[in-house]
Amino acid sequence: VLAARFGLLHLSTGDLAREASKDPRHAGLRAALDAGRLLPDAAVLALLRTRLARAPPGCVVLLDGFPRSLAQARLLDEEFGSVSLALRIHLGDRHILAKL
Repeated sequence: VLAARFGLLHLSTGDLAREASKDPRHAGLRAALDAGRLLPDAAVLALLRTRLARAPPGCVVLLDGFPRSLAQARLLDEEFGSVSLALRIHLGDRHILAKL
């Protein structure tokens, strides 16, 4: 909703991981996802790097699902520079379960 309303490029790390895991070269991603494990920070960063390389110049990006930790926030800053705005949206269990 936010991305559409404000013309942002929405990048969901979960969607990127699921798409990449379809490629046989990324069997490790598939195994981690199937086991319900979080992907290593380096793997998530590589997915973002690859996708952002195809983004239109100057576009504003809404990252969904990244960063999820202080370590990932530091990686984000080191890799792409400072973030101009960060939002933390907390949904109650009732809302999350309704989406399943």
